[in-house]
Amino acid sequence: MQISLYKTMNGINLTDQITTEQHLQFLIGNLLHNQMILTPVAIDAHGRLGPITRQNLYGTPPPDVPPRKQFKPNRPIAKTMNERATTLPAPIGIFIEVDQRWKQIQADHPQHNHKFYGLSHYAPTPSITTIQQLGLGIAHTFSTFIIMLDIRYLWREPGTVGLSLAAESQR
Repeated sequence: MQISLYKTMNGINLTDQITTEQHLQFLIGNLLHNQMILTPVAIDAHGRLGPITRQNLYGTPPPDVPPRKQFKPNRPIAKTMNERATTLPAPIGIFIEVDQRWKQIQADHPQHNHKFYGLSHYAPTPSITTIQQLGLGIAHTFSTFIIMLDIRYLWREPGTVGLSLAAESQR
């Protein structure tokens, strides 16, 4: 999806899909070789996080993938990366660990005790602060995307496909 969105926004016509898939397999293979993890961050239309992201942040295991949705046999590198991203030593339950450590530091050092994390009364824990910042980042990204679409499609030269303000002013 990200590639098709990139192609749409930049007007790129990549007709050789095999080359693109081979390139992605090469990139994932390179990450595996370097002992790195590529974790997909999926967010649905209602702002809910995907199952792998929830596992990484909250520690809830993702549901089993039905056989019809499993990786195709011609993508063994992607399957290996998925297994590495969903099992230990991949980060699982980051928010649980961070909140526990922050509360422990508050208990161990009462002279530095802060009732709220991040100097905000809206964020009592590090996990809530992170979710708030993530929401701000997503909202900023969507608004930037909408502005780019507005500039790209609404401000076209007369005679091109799409709405043009110059054409509207000539009416």
